[in-house]
Amino acid sequence: ADDGRVYLMAGGQHNSVVRVDGFEKMVRLNGAFTVTAEDLAAARTWQARAATLRRAVEIPKIARVSRADQYSVAIDGALDEWVAVPFLPIREQEVEGKGVVVMEAAAVAFDEERLYVAARGTGPMLNSAAELRALFHGGDALDVCMGLDPRADVGRSQPVAGDFRLVFARKKGGPVVAALYRPATPDTPEGRRQRYYSAAGGEVVMDVVAPVPEAMIVVQSAAGGWTLEASLPWKSLGAASPEDGVRLRGDVGVLHGDQNSLRTVERFYWAGKSQTCVSDEPTEARITPALWGEFMVLRDAAAQVLVAPAGAEAPATPPGWDLNP
Repeated sequence: ADDGRVYLMAGGQHNSVVRVDGFEKMVRLNGAFTVTAEDLAAARTWQARAATLRRAVEIPKIARVSRADQYSVAIDGALDEWVAVPFLPIREQEVEGKGVVVMEAAAVAFDEERLYVAARGTGPMLNSAAELRALFHGGDALDVCMGLDPRADVGRSQPVAGDFRLVFARKKGGPVVAALYRPATPDTPEGRRQRYYSAAGGEVVMDVVAPVPEAMIVVQSAAGGWTLEASLPWKSLGAASPEDGVRLRGDVGVLHGDQNSLRTVERFYWAGKSQTCVSDEPTEARITPALWGEFMVLRDAAAQVLVAPAGAEAPATPPGWDLNP
């Protein structure tokens, strides 16, 4: 300023003028520089690489994915049937007097015909998106990612054939739908591909964005949030049931909308903790398998109990959950 002092204008939910002492010898520089599309692409590559390197020094995220061949799963939104399946913690929170509480979590299982998903989240489970292409951008949702090619490079920063994403949400406040995103389907006609672009996020091309009309989905209100249970035929996902003993990449996450459920303002994941960017469609659409965890497909007796046998006592809620934090 004219008086030689340095002031900072700051704000988000407020507007403030802050005096910064100690920088009185700063001088204003004039000039210009150019940021090209190539520069932005290089920055995104660096960010993905940096996130992958951070993951490499963390404790590996490994989960058991159970088979459900011996039992029928009732898709009713009640999660007390999921007895021996490990729920993956998506968001944890320190609660006074209770320690760390798992606020949101999800689990996956499957049989030869179908993929099963169970989850619990917080919030109203509302979404303002009118189109499937932007379901991940419009508010509350459940996000499930899987890569079904066990031979694919586990450190891949770009998706390959067999990688897909499922987003479960109330499209425009209506019934909950499942949107399938497949980024590596080369035979897709050009006119059917979805493109996401921004100056900061660059371009992301999604070869397939489609509903899964065969999906069975039930959402129930729970204390402070919702529970979701879903079943989807493998054939509708363009895939086959994984084989026993393979290791696959995957992740589960929960998206939160703003107070009016108009857009996504928070993202939380079991494995890909660095995936937090919102307010940029291509970045939110981008799939980075290197940030996913690892699913071990098991069929042993301890792993395949999905639903309690007749007469068995099942817990009211998945272990470690607190429905009234």
